[in-house]
Amino acid sequence: MSLNKLLLFLVAFIFLINACSETETLTGNIIKEPVNEIETKTPPSQEIKEIKEEKPACINQCSSNRCEGFSYILCLSGEDDCKSEINKGIVKGKCGVECNQDSECSNAKKCQSYKCECSDKCSSDSCSGFEFISCESDLDGCKNSIRRGLIKGKCNVDCVSNSDCSSNYECLTYKCIKKISENVESQASTISDSLKQLQEKLKEQQKINSKVDECAKLCAGEQYNIPYVKDTFWSTCYEVYYYAGEEALNEMIADCK
Repeated sequence: MSLNKLLLFLVAFIFLINACSETETLTGNIIKEPVNEIETKTPPSQEIKEIKEEKPACINQCSSNRCEGFSYILCLSGEDDCKSEINKGIVKGKCGVECNQDSECSNAKKCQSYKCECSDKCSSDSCSGFEFISCESDLDGCKNSIRRGLIKGKCNVDCVSNSDCSSNYECLTYKCIKKISENVESQASTISDSLKQLQEKLKEQQKINSKVDECAKLCAGEQYNIPYVKDTFWSTCYEVYYYAGEEALNEMIADCK
């Protein structure tokens, strides 16, 4: 009886072991099949599309270059492809800017408020003794003093030679004077005195003209032989004498040496 029970127990034990093995096999198949199915349905990594981040929209972009007063504002694209303004400041040729300094203008003009403006040397014709100085506009449209010398009808010059006077008159110190009669000694004396005074004035004027010439030569330097330059410096030197006196002219001569 006990032997039979032992045999039954062994048979039951063997049966139980076999049942457990089949269960593991069955369970393993159930687990693997879904895994293989998932792996088959998963797309390859190289086919995964990357989602690109969208760039933010540009705000307050400029559309073109512009001017702000005399300042030039440039409209440029940056690294983010958005356009922004860059202040380039004062740029010659932009925003009505003609110049930044006097050297960028012609000789007769000066740079004022970024424009080449005339610096007129005169406003009207004038006289230097008996010599006529004409106030004329040059090629730049600026007015300059041009020395024209002795001109009949200008600066109290009635004549330049005897041919400019009528008969019985002669040209003395640029005036038509009636010829002196031998019988009119008193008139001759009076005229002689007048002539001496005029000659003294003429000598004084020649002295001043000589100093003005010296001033113009020294200040103009190598360009003195150019007519326009010569006339410009001569007018400048004479204006110094005319408005400030001979002492000021001497100082200018000393400065130009």
